[in-house]
Amino acid sequence: MENKSSQKKLIIIQLTGGNDGLNTVIPIENDIYYNARPHLSISKQESLKLTDQLSFHTALPYFQRLYFDGTLSIVNNVGYPNASRSHFHSMDVWQTALLSAHKHNTGWIGRYLDENAHLFQHNMGAIEVGNILSTVMRGHQQKGVGIDNFVDLHNHLKGEHYQSLIKRLPQIKTLSNDNLHHIYELLVDSVDGLDDMYHRFTRRKLKTPVAKNVFSRSLKMVTDLIISEVETQIFYVSHGSFDTHVSQLPVQSKLLQILNKGIQECIDALTTHDKMKDVSILIFSEFGRRLQENNGKGTDHGAANNLYIISKHLKKPGIYNKLDSLDSLVEGDVPFEIDFRRIYANILEDWLNTHSRLILNESVDKIDIFSHSAGLT
Repeated sequence: MENKSSQKKLIIIQLTGGNDGLNTVIPIENDIYYNARPHLSISKQESLKLTDQLSFHTALPYFQRLYFDGTLSIVNNVGYPNASRSHFHSMDVWQTALLSAHKHNTGWIGRYLDENAHLFQHNMGAIEVGNILSTVMRGHQQKGVGIDNFVDLHNHLKGEHYQSLIKRLPQIKTLSNDNLHHIYELLVDSVDGLDDMYHRFTRRKLKTPVAKNVFSRSLKMVTDLIISEVETQIFYVSHGSFDTHVSQLPVQSKLLQILNKGIQECIDALTTHDKMKDVSILIFSEFGRRLQENNGKGTDHGAANNLYIISKHLKKPGIYNKLDSLDSLVEGDVPFEIDFRRIYANILEDWLNTHSRLILNESVDKIDIFSHSAGLT
């Protein structure tokens, strides 16, 4: 399948730690929910109405606006078979998109880069915001790039030390050292790519205001890079931790406020520069929380959760599928209905215009998130 539009951008936001989906999209008419959470449940009056049955957490007014604007889809009961309650194992499953138990060395975005390297002149197809490159960004031949501060990184690589190193490295060819030669080529190409991105980035002189927190600053860098029309197609940002075993109400509320504000700043800036039509945003967490509150006025690791997709090209905006009734839990957990890989398959096929089977290592029956015209504009 030919990728007709490498200009399509995907922002992925990982809610690290396991966000409590039941207190994010709240089943306001479900007595099972209220009986299981005498201290943690959120009343209809304290929440932001979506339907007669569901409301958003009060910290998410912008998400409510996106919902009624028709640019948000809430996919409920998302997970995978035999779900793990381990942060590390579950995140490994989500990042690799592979269900087998042993540790994998490649992620689904990295494998996407393997299959579509021809689209990216400077090996800058995907950027993860931060100092660590997660498994999700690692392919067999290609990798994403981890960047914490774009301008600082550019200035560092253009400094005397790295420039001297680059000048000396061609001598490696005479040593017939293939590994070191590969490192040299990657370093030179990365510097060239960063140069091009830096000139685009600084030429725009963007002054979009953001809140003073790590998440907003991270999203601002992503937003400014997209507005600067860099070649990067996929951006990966983490926010959390949502591991709310104790004192969940104030902790989750603060984190959701930050998420709400950051997303609003991002979308407002992209809309102002007429870029939002080419951007989709995926927001997920590695698992949900258990229905029953614990003795610490928090919740413990669960299984299925809700997932959010923001786009102007949604086939079914709003509530994609019904939230579980909570009357048939699996060991106290919300059972999964939709395998997350079906969502990845849809994003790969209908947004990024590539064969999902080559990246997911098997044929996965995609769900229909995007309108049929999404990949053609």
